[in-house]
Amino acid sequence: QARQAVSPTEFLFPAAEPVKTDLTREERIYGLLKLWFVLTRFFPGVVYATPGWPETMKNFIPRVEAASDLRQYYDALIEWTASLNDSHVALMPGTPRPQAFVPALLGYVEGKVIVLGVASGAGDIRKGDEVIGIDGRSILTIESEWRQRISSSTEGAIRWCYTFLPLAGRPGAGARAAAP
Repeated sequence: QARQAVSPTEFLFPAAEPVKTDLTREERIYGLLKLWFVLTRFFPGVVYATPGWPETMKNFIPRVEAASDLRQYYDALIEWTASLNDSHVALMPGTPRPQAFVPALLGYVEGKVIVLGVASGAGDIRKGDEVIGIDGRSILTIESEWRQRISSSTEGAIRWCYTFLPLAGRPGAGARAAAP
């Protein structure tokens, strides 16, 4: 006898919660506790996290309480989850920062961030240039900041992230490159 296939549309999921732009202190703490519970109970990768990771949640309670806006709240959660050391973990805030992007493809080559390709509007940046800074900040500074915010399982995973993410900056900001 043939069995009927199950479609995901047949599952009953709870209705999506409306997106809020302003959270109370209690809602922020609840969000942190809810994330902690789900990750410690249902996330198998927690065994690869920084040693003692589940206990680090208590260090973030004051930051979550003190968050004056949604951006600060998400920043605290993002920094906390970065120490999970798993490339599958990413928190995407509902209110992204306004950004502009350099129209270039970067790659990590021999310890340097190199321009692998450019599109129109890239200004003086050329294929083969080494990118040494963006928006007045060195690549080393950007890498250090992103390491605290990106959960990655390997060095290759973090390098993949920070060769693309530093392309973001303020509209009208500049990227510094050194000729090869």
